[in-house]
Amino acid sequence: MLFRSKPTDFKTDEVQFKGLSKDTFKIKDEYKPTAVYGGRSLKNMGVDKFSLNELKQLLAGRNVSIEPVLSGLMSGISGNTSVKDFETALQLINLYYSNQRWDENVLTKEVQSAKSYRIENSSLAAFNDTIQKYWTVDKKSQVSYDLDDITLEKLKKIHKYVFKNPASFTFIFSGSLKPEKAKPIIEKYLGSLVAVKDSINKYEVIDSIKAKK
Repeated sequence: MLFRSKPTDFKTDEVQFKGLSKDTFKIKDEYKPTAVYGGRSLKNMGVDKFSLNELKQLLAGRNVSIEPVLSGLMSGISGNTSVKDFETALQLINLYYSNQRWDENVLTKEVQSAKSYRIENSSLAAFNDTIQKYWTVDKKSQVSYDLDDITLEKLKKIHKYVFKNPASFTFIFSGSLKPEKAKPIIEKYLGSLVAVKDSINKYEVIDSIKAKK
């Protein structure tokens, strides 16, 4: 895992951060719907033994906002916090890597919401599809995901491939933080993350032809 810091003085009490995986991969077609739509559920599922609502209660009064991202284009984690709550933010990031909470009900609600949106906006979607077909040269890039292909087990496998290999991530921190004070906290909560030994074979989730070694 690599770390980069860029102290700024734009705001006196804000730290922004983003961690992205350096792996460039093409998720297999059977996993794409889960990555695109299911990945949105990670934050709403909570971490460890805490649901999202319980987590909000624990963080009441703290300035911490974290968003795990999982998709076929970009995977990682981003957010912002205050200088005072910087350590709390890193503790939470650590949990999203090591103890993601799984809740099938949350995923089901996400899928149902996506289905409802499609129905309510079917006319607009049809218009956009027509425009896309007219302007798109590569017809293979036109994608319509089958939401019924989304499963919790697939989401777990994608998460395991991406987040259980922290060495592939680069974290960038910017804002009103002093590197000499931030470094030991970053090392404690992020530098201590290790790859899981039972990590799945990445070619179970991605196309081997597109994968970079």
